Amino acid sequence: MPPSQHEYYIRQPSDTDARGPFTIEQLSRLAESGGLNSSTLHFDANTDQWISLFEVPELAALLPKNTAKNPAPPAASSPLAAKLTVVLLAGSALALLLPMLKSVDALNANALLQYPCFWLGALDLLMALCCGVFGVRFFRFVRVRTGLGLGFLGALFWLQANTGALVAALIASVCLWLATTCAAPRALIANTIAGLAALAALAYCLLT
Repeated sequence: MPPSQHEYYIRQPSDTDARGPFTIEQLSRLAESGGLNSSTLHFDANTDQWISLFEVPELAALLPKNTAKNPAPPAASSPLAAKLTVVLLAGSALALLLPMLKSVDALNANALLQYPCFWLGALDLLMALCCGVFGVRFFRFVRVRTGLGLGFLGALFWLQANTGALVAALIASVCLWLATTCAAPRALIANTIAGLAALAALAYCLLT
């Protein structure tokens, strides 16, 4: 794929969130405005690591000619982000599917398919598997699922006047989104705990 078609994610060592995706043209404009420097890190999808811009020729060329090659050590938190995103997706699938199996005859395929949360729970299970295989390269699809899932569950629980489930779904969705953007390990772990707590609350609301 030509560099002009690549999507790049960047951050500073002190940042908790990644920025992007950017095209090479957008990064060029960012460099001209002083938004890139010797400490800026780029996420390498091939190694699942944050690396210096100097290690990528087309990105190094964007830096000012007099920029000293003195990058800060990269933080390898992206593999952790992918693993915890898998945990949240699997937890979401569990929260959505378990109440269904309790409330309908599991041998009745038609009843399963008519359950409102069946398809989203099944999608989350599939996405957990895909995220486990593709890692952070699958994050863009997780973000799309987060937005669509929140819209679907929000409308469903609003119509059902199920305030508890609505609040739990909102918190769980925010945590899932943050799992794909946060870079700090402690923040990722805290976010995952909050997300699993919200999913547990969602499962409780659906079971009762």
